[in-house]
Amino acid sequence: MSARSLQIGLGLLVVLGLGCTLVSEPDWLDDDAARPEADSDQDGPRRVDADTLQPLNDRVVLFTDDPEQPDDGALDVEVEQKQQRWHIRVGGLYETHLIRESDGSRRAEAELDFEQDVRVEYDPPILVLPAELRIGEPVKDETHMVIRDRRTGRVRQQGPCEVTIELKEFRTVTTPAGPREAWVVKTTRKADLGAADFRVVITEAYVPDAGLVAKHTDRLVRIFGAIPQREVEHLLLMPPVDEQAESVDDLPEVPAEPEPSSEQAPSQAPEANEEGDQ
Repeated sequence: MSARSLQIGLGLLVVLGLGCTLVSEPDWLDDDAARPEADSDQDGPRRVDADTLQPLNDRVVLFTDDPEQPDDGALDVEVEQKQQRWHIRVGGLYETHLIRESDGSRRAEAELDFEQDVRVEYDPPILVLPAELRIGEPVKDETHMVIRDRRTGRVRQQGPCEVTIELKEFRTVTTPAGPREAWVVKTTRKADLGAADFRVVITEAYVPDAGLVAKHTDRLVRIFGAIPQREVEHLLLMPPVDEQAESVDDLPEVPAEPEPSSEQAPSQAPEANEEGDQ
């Protein structure tokens, strides 16, 4: 079950006509009950570096795209290093080819969307995380975006793309894996692709020195400036597989040990039966 939903309607068309685009907010931003204090500079705003937000190490983490029924929407998020590149794959949905620059910043040179069967290339690589972010000081970047057919390489659309990245706050985020104290980062991308205008707003929560625990993506495409198409996607951290069982009844059955053969000593038989009964 996918949480991606396409919404096309006159309501959105009217909103766009007025020059105002509503952006959906992730559910985990609704609760203001707990906002832990973060480290701050005496002479400046709070800040965090990219290596703290996104430690790049080989790992597989379980996420869900359906908080209501997480077992049905379980997705593996895998980070794999290939020379000086990191490939981050989210289940069978998409894959990002990431570069870590010498200053620690993260840039994406390509993104693969397996559902849409496209490869998005950025020249120069698009900024994903600056080397350092400070609250109240958004970081901007520009690149050229090319959307290709993933199988044939044919160019579908291309055009300039602008990105703005903001460090919003340090707060408690609720996930199926439990509450996490995390930095919230908001990224806005806008692209002029000729026949279509593209806007995506990505809100992410990063636990210091652990990485991503929540992600909310709101995409909006206007075709010929008249027909809006909206797509919303969210990912939330799930507990590791060995921590998902909430009670003994939820644990998988342990297969019984085989019966001892006639060649085994009689003293071994009771011990084998006891293990089989457990």
